[in-house]
Amino acid sequence: MTPIIDREKTGKQIRRIMELRGLSVHDVQRFLSLGCVQSVYHWFDGKSMPTIDNLYALSELFQVPRRFNRRGTIKTEYREDA
Repeated sequence: MTPIIDREKTGKQIRRIMELRGLSVHDVQRFLSLGCVQSVYHWFDGKSMPTIDNLYALSELFQVPRRFNRRGTIKTEYREDA
């Protein structure tokens, strides 16, 4: 069984924490050395997810425990076929 990660909730959580910390999309882009800000907007919209490496880096930037990215983002449903 594989947990299903809710990309939209994850994006909302990232946006919420950024707002609480007073961080801009450009701050995140620079911290992660991203080529453009579009990646961050895609995370917000649930179109894509940060890589595991970027999630760990974000937890440092956001000054939150590394488990932040799972809280509220993993649905309680499982797929048998994965």
